[in-house]
Amino acid sequence: MIRENLDMLLEWLKRVIRSRLFWIGTVTMILFFLMCARLYRLQIQDGAAYYSNYVNRTTREILTPAVRGNIYDRNGELLAGNEIVYNLTIQDLGIYGKTDFNRMLLRLIGLMRRFDVPVPSECPVFVNEHGEFEFISGNDTRIRQFIRDIYGKAYIEKQAKEGVDVYSYDTPAIMSSLLSLYYVTEKDLPGFSELSLQDQLDICNIRYAMSGTSFTRYRYPTIATDVSEDFRTAVLEAQAELIGVEIEKGTKRVYPDSIYFSGILGYIGRPSSEELEQWQEIDETYTAADFIGKSGLEKVYEAYLAGRKGIKTATINNVGLVQEVISETESVRGADAWLSLDKELTVACYHLLEQRLAAIITSKLVDESFTPDASMLADDFLIPVTDAYFQMINNNILDPSHFTAEDATPNERAISEAYRNYHSLVLDNLREELTGDHPTIRTEAGEELSGYFDYILELLTDKTRAIIISSRINREDETYRAWVSGAVSLQEYLRYCVFQGWVDPGRLLPDTENQSRYSDAETVYLNLVNRIIELLSEDSGFMKQVYRIMINNGFLPGNQICMALIDQGILSESQARYNELRDGDARTAYEFMLEKIEKIEITPAQLALDPCSGSTVVVDEDTGELLAVVTYPGYDLNRFSGSVDPVYWNKLTNDLSSPLYNRATQARTAPGSTYKMITATAALQEGVVTSDELIECKGIFDKLDHPMCWIAREQEGGHH
Repeated sequence: MIRENLDMLLEWLKRVIRSRLFWIGTVTMILFFLMCARLYRLQIQDGAAYYSNYVNRTTREILTPAVRGNIYDRNGELLAGNEIVYNLTIQDLGIYGKTDFNRMLLRLIGLMRRFDVPVPSECPVFVNEHGEFEFISGNDTRIRQFIRDIYGKAYIEKQAKEGVDVYSYDTPAIMSSLLSLYYVTEKDLPGFSELSLQDQLDICNIRYAMSGTSFTRYRYPTIATDVSEDFRTAVLEAQAELIGVEIEKGTKRVYPDSIYFSGILGYIGRPSSEELEQWQEIDETYTAADFIGKSGLEKVYEAYLAGRKGIKTATINNVGLVQEVISETESVRGADAWLSLDKELTVACYHLLEQRLAAIITSKLVDESFTPDASMLADDFLIPVTDAYFQMINNNILDPSHFTAEDATPNERAISEAYRNYHSLVLDNLREELTGDHPTIRTEAGEELSGYFDYILELLTDKTRAIIISSRINREDETYRAWVSGAVSLQEYLRYCVFQGWVDPGRLLPDTENQSRYSDAETVYLNLVNRIIELLSEDSGFMKQVYRIMINNGFLPGNQICMALIDQGILSESQARYNELRDGDARTAYEFMLEKIEKIEITPAQLALDPCSGSTVVVDEDTGELLAVVTYPGYDLNRFSGSVDPVYWNKLTNDLSSPLYNRATQARTAPGSTYKMITATAALQEGVVTSDELIECKGIFDKLDHPMCWIAREQEGGHH
């Protein structure tokens, strides 16, 4: 019996051992016991050591910005300070793909526009009036840095060796590269064709701002400062769709009464790569996301005003979020700067300077034409009121595009209609000049036609268009010299340019038409004429040329210009005064303009006529301290605080009164009679003259080609 049971057990064991299920179970049990042993070692035996290593690997030192020091005048009046604000920040947490992240940015941009929150203008590009990408003028250094960031130093150097200057690429080509870099293309972003150029630019602006902190993911770049409570609420409500977007408390640089101190205080902004390298040599904690002094005293006293950053030691998770703060050293606020300047005196000097300029203009403003004589003294120059009317358009005080807007006033529409008719007539006449059988030679063209000729050549030789390639022109050529002397017509000269190959045929027609560079000369010339008319039809500079002729010739009365100033809210007047202008004559408009300039409701800076600018420096004669340093006109530094407003920057760079030029510190001006004290003192010290010696001025300084002394000119002879 027992034997039979043993045999049955052995048989069962054989069957079990031969079963694959037995071996699978055995291996599973062994692995399970090994895993338990490993977990015991990781969590119980060596858990503390592994946790310590993990913390060390994920611990980062995060720099916290310091509050910038204030700037005060000699009496403790605040000139530059800080304001607690709420800022919009953003970070790519790696949750979105390249396409989804751009979609999220579009949602954010839409929200920002709804609440009038400006998108940062980190790219030095804007969309111009013709719906094209264009670089912001007047900042070549920033543009070159922008191009380097897009293409990289290695690529630029490689292209340079092949004779290609990457910095000469046009704006659309550079923006195309940037859009591809950020996946804002038809291939990468569904619905790309429905995006406006401004949408595309805004995505690039935000992503370019983020690139400054791309290697420190726990640093959140600021996208907008001082956002409203309504916007903050909207962001929080849409948090599920805006992952990585946060609202944080921060500070904003503010400049009370900044227009009076714009020339001396300067402003802050993000550093260029060169500036960053320079400051990192002094303080390695500077980063591309910081704000530094870019000009003026903000730049000079950067080391004192910046303060010292704090250091926060924290553990960071795999997407860059702070999990735990281990230790923290508070930042140290920047030192305050106390200036010798007197705020009240500076403001008074600015207003006095403006009033003096206005008084000079009103004393010279006349309701008649004026042509200066070469021998005429500057004091005898007059300003025709038509020049003042034209400057309202020429200096971009009036907006001609609003003349055709849906809400344009009857007066604005009348101006638009008059301009359209005259502009059409001018283009017809120019086409006839360029294609007709009897073109006008330059010496016989009047002032208006000659001005159009010169403007056409400026357009054709402009380096951004390069339709006529200046480097190909032979300045010794007989026909070229005849054109310069005025002996040939513009038609003859342009035909000759085509014949000589000075014209690039490839720039005359759109690329889609694939014009052959070997077209016959007549075809190329006709295409050139069509291109000229096309350029003149859309060019804002030519538009201003036409308005100038219309105003000077009486086709656009000053009354309508004055009414347009009221229409567009530049001046505030009663309906009765408006009707007076509408029903009045030329004298009515002249007296209106004279009154507004006298009251400085139209400023010398807006007129941008000579004189329209000046400077004043007041020094304490006992101590040598500067009490006031004023340059007129000034500008609003608050529009430059942090991120420069591209529209405002473009307005300033195109302002004919040159507000960005600091005349108090940069202008080179003849010292005038004040220098006589220096030369007289030197002559007395050296014994060249005595204190009772009389010097005779004969009226002409024969050592240089210099005008006659103004006293001798008035007295018609010498003086002592």
